[in-house]
Amino acid sequence: IIAVTQYCNYPPQAREKPSIGGYINPQLEKIISFNPDLILGFRGNPLTLIHQLRQLNLPIFVLDEGKTISSLLGMIHRLGEVTFQEDKAAGLSLQIERRLKRLEAAISLVSKRPRVLLLLQGPQLWTCGRESYLNDLIIRAGGENIMKNIQRAWIVAQVEDIIVKNPEVIIILAPSKSKFNQTRRSLSSLPLFHQISAVKKGKIYYLNEDLVSRLSPRVIEALYQLAQILHPELTISHHQ
Repeated sequence: IIAVTQYCNYPPQAREKPSIGGYINPQLEKIISFNPDLILGFRGNPLTLIHQLRQLNLPIFVLDEGKTISSLLGMIHRLGEVTFQEDKAAGLSLQIERRLKRLEAAISLVSKRPRVLLLLQGPQLWTCGRESYLNDLIIRAGGENIMKNIQRAWIVAQVEDIIVKNPEVIIILAPSKSKFNQTRRSLSSLPLFHQISAVKKGKIYYLNEDLVSRLSPRVIEALYQLAQILHPELTISHHQ
């Protein structure tokens, strides 16, 4: 790996690599200057930039995120092919599949799936709909996304709608515990929010947004953490 984006922070060695900018504003000149053998793009990168790279005959391979956790396995397989690392990719996929199956077996024993509202930390009530892989994350962790009927990846939820749907658990994706506490306090002060089951019972929990903000093998770690939050009665082994 010769260069990364400004958001590539894992593993720690990624921070030591030069940056070509952000997700929606990568710098063409910088990319060209590295003379790469392979450029990995993502759906959501500017289309004009991808066309420019192709016109310059630079080898760009564009990945699509997918709407489920299992689409991660397809991504790993394709990355294994384009980097000639099929064996490593197959090994990683097998490890992830085993962890998914182990969790599936544990969750199959639960009798009740709590209603979940997943929120991004911040002033607006951004949450995930059916089209986001985070909807699948909630399902696999043994919960029910209260916004599952909305055919979009992300929406700004309305306070009234949340009150009507009455989540039993609220998960806040935040970069730190202090940011989480900030959002939790502002939620609790919203008008009529004290009526919500999750607020009344203090069931507002923190999940590190860095684990789930992109579809990567670390999302499996977040999945186990979420399952443990939603079902503290289960003993779920994190071991690979």
